[in-house]
Amino acid sequence: MTMWDANSSYNGLQVQVNRRYTRGFQYGVAYTYSKTLDYGKDDDSSDVSLGRPYKPFNYGPADFDQKHIFTVNYIWDLPNLSPHWNNRVVRAVFDHWQVSGTTSAASGKPKTFGTGTGLNWTFAGTASATNITDFTGGDINARPVVICDPNRRPGTFAPDGSPYLIDTSCFAKPGTPGAIGNLQRNLIRLPAIFNTDLAFFKNIPLGEKRAIQLRWETYNLFNHTNYTDINGAMTFDATGKQTSTTFGTARATRAPRVMQASLRINF
Repeated sequence: MTMWDANSSYNGLQVQVNRRYTRGFQYGVAYTYSKTLDYGKDDDSSDVSLGRPYKPFNYGPADFDQKHIFTVNYIWDLPNLSPHWNNRVVRAVFDHWQVSGTTSAASGKPKTFGTGTGLNWTFAGTASATNITDFTGGDINARPVVICDPNRRPGTFAPDGSPYLIDTSCFAKPGTPGAIGNLQRNLIRLPAIFNTDLAFFKNIPLGEKRAIQLRWETYNLFNHTNYTDINGAMTFDATGKQTSTTFGTARATRAPRVMQASLRINF
């Protein structure tokens, strides 16, 4: 008989402050401090089978867990210049402008590393790149041994120039045939995310009910590099040392700065 048993928990503090649109200005500020723990992602039931000896290692931060999330948004009607220089050119060029934006900062999401060349053991205890057998007769992945805090940013680069996002020296191969290591699920943290989007709008009235809006929008205004994934492929030599030069490097990022112009007709 197979039995499934797991649970999850969420604890958080949410704070929000808003100013309604008054005198041409509005804003919103939101902050969340939280922690989410579970045994597996979505409905991945293979992570919670009682027949698997590594189940206790699977209880950890959820895949979407982010400790801090901070967001600010705003809209501001820029002051018209025509009250100071009232002529046709000033009214046409410098009146009816708006600026809006959103700035967000958030802790990095968690990541799990598990398998790698030379990491796993067969049930007979022979070193190989295959899986080992669990109590139910199926296969499970071995895990590396963690000997220090891998979330320290080393500030070094791989031979191809990619930055190392974790301390790769913190991982070793299990020394005993059949051992599964001690790496907790989602122990690794991706770098924090920071992003600012900014937009300028020029409204040109065309009577009482119609208007043309010229828009200039910039996404990722400061062109900040936001990493979204880490290379988790390990390679261990016969002594148990991790030798891959690409393990722990950045593998994917969010989009760089993007700017676009558009014209909108309201009627």
